Amino acid sequence: MELIVNNNIVRIWHDVKPNWLGLAKEYTYNSPESIGSGSVVKVAFINDSNDKQNGDRNLKVNKIEIDGVTYQAENPSVYSVGGWANKREGCSKGYLQTQWLYCDGYFRFRVK
Repeated sequence: MELIVNNNIVRIWHDVKPNWLGLAKEYTYNSPESIGSGSVVKVAFINDSNDKQNGDRNLKVNKIEIDGVTYQAENPSVYSVGGWANKREGCSKGYLQTQWLYCDGYFRFRVK
């Protein structure tokens, strides 16, 4: 998983997966500078796989928090690439109102 701020990769997390109970984990990045209003923050899924050896990898992002403001991934204002509009279309892009990325892609948040 990558965290991208204004088209700059600021953090990469390897081996992203739920904890041993299957519960979500929290990932933190402390920016050395303020992420100002109007900035674009992306959470990117970069290692999709769906095969017998590795299984089906997907990424679920519930929310991000920037300077005390919470941004929900499924909010209608969040653009995503790699979510599903529906099963027939498969991976899509747009304002999909989902927490899941099933293909390599990203959630794009605009900072208020």
